[in-house]
Amino acid sequence: FVYPSISMEGKSFWAIISSPLRVSALFWEKFTIAFLVFFVIAEVLAVISNGILAQSGQMMVLTAVGILLMSVSLVSLNVGLGILFPNFEELNPMRIASSGGGMIAALLSLAYVGLMVVIVALPTYRYTSNLAFGEAYSDWEIFLAVASMIVLNLVATVVPLKLGLKNIGRREF
Repeated sequence: FVYPSISMEGKSFWAIISSPLRVSALFWEKFTIAFLVFFVIAEVLAVISNGILAQSGQMMVLTAVGILLMSVSLVSLNVGLGILFPNFEELNPMRIASSGGGMIAALLSLAYVGLMVVIVALPTYRYTSNLAFGEAYSDWEIFLAVASMIVLNLVATVVPLKLGLKNIGRREF
């Protein structure tokens, strides 16, 4: 629902860009609404899952922070690419989402989620192996995982937002 949100303004987008409202304000409004919806739904599901799995408080906090980071990055990726590849002629959001730009957004989102899972899974596996079997484990593994998550999330958030904001300011609609 995030990628096609700008394109769904349709042919009336020219009225928006000619109004006194800055187009970047529309961009940030779309981002904020999508983030809030995405984050609340994901967080509710995580709380329910953590309750069912009887996770520790530390794991619940880790899950909450991970969902916050992933929510910001995935929404940034899709809103940014949505304005980079808009289709104001199409009225069907499913067709917009299945366009070339939508496929790029979906593949980048999938790659991002896959990388996040790998970054989190490796130290988690090593940590639980240490607890269960006494296998060697270093705090550097956690440090490297956190540093990798920070870098990945900065790239996945900042790059699409900058590209989208740059495009929205210079594109003729």
